[in-house]
Amino acid sequence: MMAIDLMYNLALLVALSVISGFIDQRWNRSTLPGVVLQGLLFGSVAVIGMLRPLVLLPGLVFDGRSVMISLCGLFFGPVAVSVAGVMAVVCRIMQGGIGAYMGVCVIVSSALWGCVGYFWRLRQGRELSVWPFFVFGLCVHVTMLLLAFTLPFTLALGVLNRIGLPVLIAYPLATILVGKILADQVALKEKKEELDRYFSSSLDLLCIANTQGQFVRLNPEWEKVLGYQIAELEGKMFLDLVHPDDLAGTLAAVTNLKNQKEVRSFENRYRCKDGSYRWIEWRSKPHGILIYAVARDVTARKQAEEAMQKSRDDAEAASRAKTVFLTTMSHELRTPMNAIMGFTNLTLQTELTPKQRRNLDIVLSRSQDLMVLLGDILDMSKIEANRMVLGKEPFSVSRLVTDVMAMMALSAASKQLSLEKTLDPALPPVVYGDAQRLRQVLLNLLGNAVKFTKKGGIHVRVDCDPPPAPGADHVWLHVRVQDTGIGIPHDKMDEIFDVFVQADNSNTRKYEGAGLGLAIVRRLVKMMGGSAWVECPPSSRSLRSGLGQASTPQDLSLPSAALMPASEEGPGSVFHFTVHLALQADPGAEQRLPVVPGPSSASRCCRVLVVEDDEPNGLLAVQILKDAGYEAIQVFSGPAALSALAHSDFDLVLMDVKMPGMDGLEVTRQIRMSQSLIQNPKFKIKNPGIPVVALTALAMKEDETRCLEAGMNAYVSKPFDPPTLLAAIHEILNAAPHHRHMPVA
Repeated sequence: MMAIDLMYNLALLVALSVISGFIDQRWNRSTLPGVVLQGLLFGSVAVIGMLRPLVLLPGLVFDGRSVMISLCGLFFGPVAVSVAGVMAVVCRIMQGGIGAYMGVCVIVSSALWGCVGYFWRLRQGRELSVWPFFVFGLCVHVTMLLLAFTLPFTLALGVLNRIGLPVLIAYPLATILVGKILADQVALKEKKEELDRYFSSSLDLLCIANTQGQFVRLNPEWEKVLGYQIAELEGKMFLDLVHPDDLAGTLAAVTNLKNQKEVRSFENRYRCKDGSYRWIEWRSKPHGILIYAVARDVTARKQAEEAMQKSRDDAEAASRAKTVFLTTMSHELRTPMNAIMGFTNLTLQTELTPKQRRNLDIVLSRSQDLMVLLGDILDMSKIEANRMVLGKEPFSVSRLVTDVMAMMALSAASKQLSLEKTLDPALPPVVYGDAQRLRQVLLNLLGNAVKFTKKGGIHVRVDCDPPPAPGADHVWLHVRVQDTGIGIPHDKMDEIFDVFVQADNSNTRKYEGAGLGLAIVRRLVKMMGGSAWVECPPSSRSLRSGLGQASTPQDLSLPSAALMPASEEGPGSVFHFTVHLALQADPGAEQRLPVVPGPSSASRCCRVLVVEDDEPNGLLAVQILKDAGYEAIQVFSGPAALSALAHSDFDLVLMDVKMPGMDGLEVTRQIRMSQSLIQNPKFKIKNPGIPVVALTALAMKEDETRCLEAGMNAYVSKPFDPPTLLAAIHEILNAAPHHRHMPVA
């Protein structure tokens, strides 16, 4: 019978823990209603247990109320244990008997021990393990046994003798069992509350969905982003909110999740309550039919990316428009300038009065200045648009420096300036790089030095810095251009390398210029892997102190300037630049300047077809060719050129590129495409392999590339000088002698 009573009370305790967990899920125990409900539950179970107690003597009973009351206090605090305790006390008083007083004292002591345990547990801040529960149960029930002495002494000894040991074993064990169940429920509830707090307070968009396409649970951030209430979204098909353009991608992502594959960095658009769309970036992980996802609103980033892309597109469009404009203007300017400069050159070769020669010299000089400015503008445009490509060809640095100085010798001599150079003996005989651009850099610096120097001279020094080691595949060159000119203020030394900036920008400045040369120098040098800068010598006297030692590579002096009074020289400046060049082991690769042919018996036997729609420019080319001993014929359109080549023999074609109707590129393709020419008997070219030289005012590098890709053999840009044109023709004819045809008698 005792065993049945014990099982009955144990069943009540288990039922108590289950119902308590249910109440705790529905009503938060931190609220007063939740605490009161827990007190009523524990009190009710205690009363039920007291209705079927273990009866020792009439009026002296034992049951599970001490376990229930103490655990109520331990887990739910003073309010709950007070409610439960009052119910148990009332019930015990109503039962009466000799043990009523002891029963009330046991209820009160169990409640007090529960409160002590409650506050101790809060202070510890952690859940109780098995041993604390055992100690707690032992304390409660040792106290209960001691309270047996409220009975008559002999009766108390009998009670202790009969139930003392079972109570000290069974009741603490019951406390452990029920306490652990309640503790696990409390821990689970606290963990859930913790996750709920995290879920609710996260700034990211947290989502639990299913693979059927429904939202299961969302955090409050969704309300801020989409504008819907959470209740409106949970249970809704999320595919209904996806932008139509993103639906296919979203379905593919859902398919991957159904296959238990994680989806990362997926982006799509969701419709807001106001009808607008927001970009959402997802990271989703499947677990069975559920999808756990973390997302964030990336609309601002996408808008910034779109704005950046639009700005980039606008900038590229503006750059293309600028390039097209400059190319067109270059062509339109070069075409008439070619005729102006060409006929001026031809006229200067005739008998003229001194006044006529002086006037024509001025026309030619200023035309050349205009072409230099136009070239600088085009170069700067190509550099800024990242469209300039450096070549890589073998050349001799020493020969390049010598040639550039020879080009400037006449200008320097006209101002009675000395022009000296010092070359490092360690200079490699041949290097690989863009000789044309390196020549342009040196010409710019030497031109400025001559322009801004009134007395004294200019000195160029080229060093290997450091000297290349044996077997090295590159070399660093350090070039200095020193003059005794007007000098540069210290606050302008960096600004002068900017576009359209000069040291003197006033309206009364003495020296004219666009301010592009040094800007191009710095950018070209940077493209060659180096840098450019300027410095001023400490004083003219310090520069003159080393005169007479120009034979050593370390000398920066100007030997010829030693004969000039120091007072007539300016403070001067030293321009530096460094470049990185590749090495070539074979000295036979040294670049040689083209030899300009004069009239010869061979040239007098050559027939050249000039295809040029601009009559003055065609007439100029014909005149230059005839003066050189060639036979030249001009036609004015592409079809006329094809007709001439179909009916007459020619050795070479000078082809303009921009022509109305059929341009020079198409004409060249028609010449080269023998199959299509056979299909057009009217234009069956006698010699499809005839050399074609482009003669055009299109001066961009890509223009030259298009000409060569169309099948042309060489490229000469307008305005051209006679030696350059004749050198190109001579080189082509010597390279392809089998194309030459004797003129028809």
